[in-house]
Amino acid sequence: MITGECLYQELKVHLLGEPEQRELIKVYEEKLSQYFFDNEPVTLIPKFGKDEYGNEIDVVHIKIGNDAQFPIYNLGDGLQQAIILTYEAFIRKDETHAFFIEEPELHMHAGMVRQLMNFYLNETNHYYFFTTHSNHLLDMADESDQVMIQKFVKQAKSDNPKEFEFKIYRCDRDRDLLASLGVRPSSVYLANCTIWVEGITDRLYITKYMEKYLAELENSNEKLYKQYRRFGNPPINN
Repeated sequence: MITGECLYQELKVHLLGEPEQRELIKVYEEKLSQYFFDNEPVTLIPKFGKDEYGNEIDVVHIKIGNDAQFPIYNLGDGLQQAIILTYEAFIRKDETHAFFIEEPELHMHAGMVRQLMNFYLNETNHYYFFTTHSNHLLDMADESDQVMIQKFVKQAKSDNPKEFEFKIYRCDRDRDLLASLGVRPSSVYLANCTIWVEGITDRLYITKYMEKYLAELENSNEKLYKQYRRFGNPPINN
């Protein structure tokens, strides 16, 4: 079972090991930056120190961009979850494993869940089995032929109503599946930054306008650029 409790020791072994082990951690940090930290440089540090009572403790620290490093437990729950769910998968990417993950969307914004799925699809070659109640993951079935969605339904046995069995159904975002997840029209509402357009031409105009605006902001107002750049084109993953 992967819980993140071994992250300190794993980092220590790799960073104090062979050159290729250190390079693997460096590449992983770059991928974290690309998928989850808006391309801000990320460094993971297995720091040895003492707590406020003088007891020796081993804690992973994280440094993001130019900010001071801090204990990883002070990071947001969603980003901690992203690191826990991606570290082992990436470190073992040269082999093929099966990962069984229960509700990966816990503590995560819908956009971060999508980035997590893109990370798995683009950066690893493992098999992943998810149990989820997130309707946002259903979009991945349309975007990748590597994703399959199945619905598990608990039903009473026909020969003995007191006993139950699970039936598995293949489904592709049907209305019943959305209803079983509790999805309502309000589930897809967006706030503050929704732009409605009539067709592909308008979409291209809006996209090009945002690209030009962000390019000017990058040179004139870096702080505002970092705040608004997520409204541009989604990042293209290698």
